[in-house]
Amino acid sequence: MHAISSADHFRWPGYESLLSRTDFLGKENYVLGDGSTLTGLVFRIKSLKVGDRVLEDVKGSVSPASGSLLLGQSFLRRFRSWWIDNARGVIVLN
Repeated sequence: MHAISSADHFRWPGYESLLSRTDFLGKENYVLGDGSTLTGLVFRIKSLKVGDRVLEDVKGSVSPASGSLLLGQSFLRRFRSWWIDNARGVIVLN
């Protein structure tokens, strides 16, 4: 699982300055939480900042238009541990 972006996010002005042709890695099939399978365009995120954490070279993929932004295992596995604190509405990364 990758960090997943909607195709809509590739329609805003300026995205071209963030990704180059060499950042696109091809296509890949993946299974969503509801069991459905999608084929997504895979790309490399050079730098991804979440809170005070910065990760380099995270794989991302593009879901169909109007899809949600998701953080998948290519992001989460970089941490020793993580959990969701529903009471505070945050994800805790260690």
